[in-house]
Amino acid sequence: MVAEPLSWCVWDDSEPSPIFFDASLQLDDVIQETEPRQVDLIADVESNNPPSASLAIDTIKNWLEKRRGTPRIIQATGNLEAFDKYISKSEAYEPDIEAYIQGKIGHIYGSRLCNPETGLTSVLSFDFDSSEYNDQAQNCLLDFARAGAAAIYWQRQRNRGHLEIYFDQPVNPEIARKWLLEVCPDLEDIPECFPCDGIENRTNHALSWPMWQRIGGQVHVCKALAILPAPHAGGLQEIDPTDLEQLSQLVTNAVTPAALIEEFAVVLAEREKLQPCEQEIGNVHGGVIGINPKPITQVQSDRDLAKQSIADFNRANRIEDMVELNKKGKFCAIWRGERTPSVALDRSGEFATDYGRNGSFPKKLDAYEVYCLLNNIDKKADLAERCTQLRRAEIQVVKSEELATELFATEQKQQGAVYAVCCVCRKSKSVKRADGAMTCGTDHVG
Repeated sequence: MVAEPLSWCVWDDSEPSPIFFDASLQLDDVIQETEPRQVDLIADVESNNPPSASLAIDTIKNWLEKRRGTPRIIQATGNLEAFDKYISKSEAYEPDIEAYIQGKIGHIYGSRLCNPETGLTSVLSFDFDSSEYNDQAQNCLLDFARAGAAAIYWQRQRNRGHLEIYFDQPVNPEIARKWLLEVCPDLEDIPECFPCDGIENRTNHALSWPMWQRIGGQVHVCKALAILPAPHAGGLQEIDPTDLEQLSQLVTNAVTPAALIEEFAVVLAEREKLQPCEQEIGNVHGGVIGINPKPITQVQSDRDLAKQSIADFNRANRIEDMVELNKKGKFCAIWRGERTPSVALDRSGEFATDYGRNGSFPKKLDAYEVYCLLNNIDKKADLAERCTQLRRAEIQVVKSEELATELFATEQKQQGAVYAVCCVCRKSKSVKRADGAMTCGTDHVG
């Protein structure tokens, strides 16, 4: 078999587009020495599935095809560095999906999720790119199941994973993401959601497919975790993707109705209509004499306080002031004993990305995260203390406003009736004429 020439490129989930350069090197030549390592893995896949599994394979193939928003495929190289994690195949390239299902090392693929012509997607995927997020995965699955949504968490190496939601019809990704955030507020902290413009823009970025992960010369199974909504049986399911019949049954059941997103789109539209009315009400300073509404200020939730604390810290501190940058804008991750800089400061200066083997440490860092790592600070404990201080301050503000409101109401009551004044003698118009008009009691005519 003659392998097609490849165009190598710089591609990562965090990069908007690949940068191509020519190379005569064939991918099959590169993997020739490593492919025999996969013989046992492929044998395991085949041994788990009898010949009758052809129907299951067809189901999985169709399921994988639905996630392709564009024809172009990316292929994993096995490298963990962002700049050469994937190579991009030509648009004419047709992936060997059966080889992917078997986990063959030269066929670990990925693709874009969004159709650029319609702007719609059949899949939403949250990248749980740290052990902290990984620990939240099962809670998210349960939240989705209670709301009637079916999701699968694909457990990857190094305590990471992809939480994916599959829809029976293509949906607007931004509206779908907003609905999922209302169902599971914990997802607000996940920076990467494909194909959406969330904390980090992933609208037009490619994403690896879920069943396998290639690291170096080895392909690792990504176990599937799921909690399905009614009428399916509850409880956590764990599926090995090499068991094709069980996997095909899972992907058949783990489908979320697009109607839920369409209904939520109507709710969003109604909210937008109400917003101008609420703003007008909030901007009105007048009212009936003697009646003053109480302030609507209230103490924020712990989640809001945590976000405010982090935002306040990031506004007052810069990453570049806390670390020593080299000429390329990189610095060492000294919290894991690094000596060669692999953490790159973003152009905005607000975030940094750790491209090294960061283990259990987060990949995306803001100023507060860097501060905690550099000083070996327990982030949860420090954040809890900052929230406590903010909560005390807000309680004092609320009490002060309520006291001011009550004093104002008392003054209004003591003031009595309020009259207009005569424009001639400046006396109050407190005398009622026979025709019912209020005057100062003096006829100034003539």
